[in-house]
Amino acid sequence: MATADGGKESRNTEKKFSALIVDDSPILRRIYKMNLIKRGFTVVEAENGKQAVDLYRSGHFFDLVLMDMEMPVMNGTQYFVNLITSLSKATLEIRALGFSSVIVGATSCTVESKVQEFTRAGLNAQFAKPLGNDTWDAIIQLLNNK
Repeated sequence: MATADGGKESRNTEKKFSALIVDDSPILRRIYKMNLIKRGFTVVEAENGKQAVDLYRSGHFFDLVLMDMEMPVMNGTQYFVNLITSLSKATLEIRALGFSSVIVGATSCTVESKVQEFTRAGLNAQFAKPLGNDTWDAIIQLLNNK
């Protein structure tokens, strides 16, 4: 949709959201960060799941966690396993601590059993890489509907 000045309408969110990007690839973190900032997000980055866990344990909160499935140190599935011992209990514990973050997984994995394991770890949604405009719009819709 065009604006009065002939430009394109911004895809910014209606609300100001914060996001934690968890990915071992600095290039992907930069791309994700640019896409989220363009949509009005404040963004913090972590290189692996352990750093993400440490941020939560130190009292940080994010509306959105965008988590890569395959990472060194602690991957997206281990993030939850190490936070509490069971995948399902981890999400419940995060929620019990007052963390109501929307947790979205990103993966290039095509092995269905691995993708299902990642989803069962407590994700609100999971998307295949690369993340296009439709995916970013879907993520914002998840946040707005929360």
